[in-house]
Amino acid sequence: MQFTPQQMMGFGGYGSSTKIGNWSEEIHLREEIKKSNEARRMQGGMLSQQILAKMHHHTTPVELTPEHPDGNVRFGDLIMLQCAEHNGFLCVDMEERRKIVGHPEKVIVTAAKADRPMLRNVWRIERVESADDNLYPEQEADVLHYTQPFKLELTTQLSGGAKPLSLYTEMVTGVTFSKISRNQEVSVVDRGTTGMVWKAVCIDTEYRIEMEGMPIKANSAILLHHPGTNQNLCSQTKNKYINDFGAEWEVCGYTDRGTGTKKKSLPEQTSNHWGFIYAPPVEGCTGVQKIVDRRQLSKQEALVVINKVKAKLLSKGGNGFRGLSRVLNILDDNGNRALDKYEMDNGLQTYGIVLHPSEIDIVMGSFDKDGNGQISVREFMTALRGPMSDYRKGLVRMAYQMLDVDGSGVVQFDEIKQLYDVKKHPDVLSGTKTPDMVLQEFIKAWNKDGDTTITFDEFLEYYEDLSAPIDSDDYFELMIRNAWHISGGKGVAQNTSCRRVLVTHYDGAQTIEEIKNDIRIPANDMEGMRKNLEAQGITGFKKFQLYS
Repeated sequence: MQFTPQQMMGFGGYGSSTKIGNWSEEIHLREEIKKSNEARRMQGGMLSQQILAKMHHHTTPVELTPEHPDGNVRFGDLIMLQCAEHNGFLCVDMEERRKIVGHPEKVIVTAAKADRPMLRNVWRIERVESADDNLYPEQEADVLHYTQPFKLELTTQLSGGAKPLSLYTEMVTGVTFSKISRNQEVSVVDRGTTGMVWKAVCIDTEYRIEMEGMPIKANSAILLHHPGTNQNLCSQTKNKYINDFGAEWEVCGYTDRGTGTKKKSLPEQTSNHWGFIYAPPVEGCTGVQKIVDRRQLSKQEALVVINKVKAKLLSKGGNGFRGLSRVLNILDDNGNRALDKYEMDNGLQTYGIVLHPSEIDIVMGSFDKDGNGQISVREFMTALRGPMSDYRKGLVRMAYQMLDVDGSGVVQFDEIKQLYDVKKHPDVLSGTKTPDMVLQEFIKAWNKDGDTTITFDEFLEYYEDLSAPIDSDDYFELMIRNAWHISGGKGVAQNTSCRRVLVTHYDGAQTIEEIKNDIRIPANDMEGMRKNLEAQGITGFKKFQLYS
């Protein structure tokens, strides 16, 4: 096509209607361009249409695997990977590709926020054969454990290829590095290589070794470690990555320990913290869960741990609950009846109950109502033993009233020690313990160093601990009545510790009578026993003597 000098110089004196030069060819060219664009539009070949089609395909909804009843992560599960630093999810754009000679074709990985699972941010956990597979329990063959190798694959529905694309990284070279931070580039590739192998590591450095080989919990914060390069999966808020989906976050291979001269000794930052996010376990509930703050754990998880601790306490016998309560109260240095995570863990271990760090987190998350990092010892013990019935509380109150003669609400501990009767204690009757051994256990159970009084609340808490392993109300009642010489009870719950006397009447008849509620009558106080009988209406007798 030829143009006039005026056209080439952009002369403004000529309008669109001025027909000079090759105006016919210009009109024909515009018509051809219009027809070509229309044909491309009809075939979906316009750039805007291609982007919309890509968006539609990448954001196709996908169903995540619901959280398993035991909370463990398993091979074959469809999950999302969430970063704790910005709550974005690991995702891909299939058109963000890099081709480098001598390297597999890569699809770049980023992180972006999402309100639902879709093709671009859902991953499948795949097993990697390892020589250590036989070290895991047979019943956990499909469970992913800490430091166990695995791969993360995209669904083939997204890639459309014969081979699935797996998460991959490699060492930084002159041509392979992340676009923004210049750290290790993270992508997905379809070529089998050790660069696809990852391991989950505990984020708590204090328990990292102990957690090796333990099952990983759904939604728990972990480190995704790449053993081939000794770096962790990382996504920092400051590193933005622009693509067709907008501003997202770069993902790279980098162990982020913060800044400073001593950063090598610091723990990994939140940019290295990731979580396997599952669908909510509740049927009909949509959306995704969030990476665990451990204070947002389900009640079901807490119940599993509570039952585990309870079973171990029951195996320790009648004083199991009281013993743990005493140990936890001893660790309460400031007397506020609250313990932090490390005090709770130390107390349980001191009493022979070892929980995994994740289980300690579950306990703390369940009972730390105000988020101050401490839990109430009383609430924890109540959850373990369950609430005491009103019937049993009534028996405990009756016993305390027998001791609190002046109604002041306070009883001296020394007096309680003297009045407590161990002769009818089950362990004494069975011969497994001597009366002195039972008495010493009773004294130790109170932890009364320097404190000389017992309130009703303390008295009630003691019997709440003893009540937990006792199924029978009759047995509990008999224990209360015999220990504090409370008369009454029916059947097997009838008191047997109050003294019985053989009364000889003036007519020669003899009857066996009970010295009721004789807790404060010494064994040699015959006058006190006589007054007790007379108070019951038993008068006019010739003599009486102890009856065994």
